[in-house]
Amino acid sequence: MGESARRLRVVTWNVHGCVGLDGRYDPGRIARHLAALRPDIAALQEVDSRHVGRSSEEPFEFLSRQVGDHGRRALTMTTSTGRYGQLLASRWPLVESTIHDVSIAGREPRKIIEAHVDAGGAPIRILA
Repeated sequence: MGESARRLRVVTWNVHGCVGLDGRYDPGRIARHLAALRPDIAALQEVDSRHVGRSSEEPFEFLSRQVGDHGRRALTMTTSTGRYGQLLASRWPLVESTIHDVSIAGREPRKIIEAHVDAGGAPIRILA
């Protein structure tokens, strides 16, 4: 690859509310895997703050920081115990972002995050 070649590492992952196959809620485990993958952009589905105890950090912000300083969430459910939805996190600035509601009546709510990312002068359009 020449010097001008660029690489982009994108991760899309259904984190199942940060609950693993062992039944344990562990956002730190998700964070460790994200750190190992080193994505430039991550689209995370089923982020769920309804499991958070008083000592746990809010997972939307916590997981976003594992990727970079920029993120946008799309909440599909909000209850008295927390929020549920998806997260788009980026190490680059999100120049513009829009949430599109694509829900169908009688089904679980669905949303799409559309974002324009400034990857150091290389514009990227992401739909998550």
